[in-house]
Parts: sequence; structure tokens; C-alpha cells
Amino acid sequence: MKPHQKAEKHDESDDDVVPVAKKAPTEPWSAENAPDSPRKHGLLGVAKGKEGHELRWVRADAIDRRKNQGYVLATPKDFDATPDENGMIRRNELVLMVVPKEVYDARREDIAKATKAQASGPRKEFLRERDAASRASGHNLSDEKDEE
Repeated sequence: MKPHQKAEKHDESDDDVVPVAKKAPTEPWSAENAPDSPRKHGLLGVAKGKEGHELRWVRADAIDRRKNQGYVLATPKDFDATPDENGMIRRNELVLMVVPKEVYDARREDIAKATKAQASGPRKEFLRERDAASRASGHNLSDEKDEE
């Protein structure tokens, strides 16, 4: 018998069937309830960072490139973390780095502009090809306004 099914007596001689008691529902999981959860410190697994800075986990082979972009290695004393043998805060193959908020925001803005330009590329190419085809056929569609 499955535990969620209610036991029913089929006849008077069926005295060995015991009704199943319902359990009270449990509390949903949350990071605050977990005593040793790394999420208690946030998704990065460390205490929250400095004011005006962003924290990023970086692959070990990309540390030099990130340093050129303005990132610095996070110091264990600032984040109450245990350093590895090289003095870095590590989680598997990732190293914790800190970047000023202004540098982080400028980089995000550049990425957003590049993404927007790349997304609008196919439409621009279509319009160029349409204009070339319309000129070749004797119609000039490039003078007409396109609805966005």
C-alpha cells in the first residue's frame, strides 16, 4: 500500500489494517535555514564585498587578462575566507577577483552596445540587399520609410 493512500476496511474481519497518519508539511528550503550552506554568504560563497566594487569568479588562465581590464585579486582578509597556497580565494578552478563598479558598468555598457549592433546587423543587410534589388528592377524602395 502506498503511504499517501487511505487505508479502508473491506470487511469486519480485516482488523490488521492501520490508518495512515498525515504528516505536517515541512518548511521550504532557504539559504537562511541551512546552517552550513555556502549560500548563506551569498551566491559567491564569500561574505559580501566592498562598497562600490563587484566580485567576479575568474578562470585561473584569465587572471592576467582581467588584471589588464582593471580587476584585482580579492584578499582573504577582506572577505573572511581561507586562502589557498598562493594566497588567492579559490573555488575549484575559479579565483575571486574584485573590480570597481565604474569599470564593471562601463564594460557591461560596451557589451550591450556590441550585442545591439550585432542583433541589428541582419536587418541592415536585408535592407541593403532589398535596395540593391529595387534599383536593379527600376523601383527605388530606399526612398520609402520602413516601419520599425
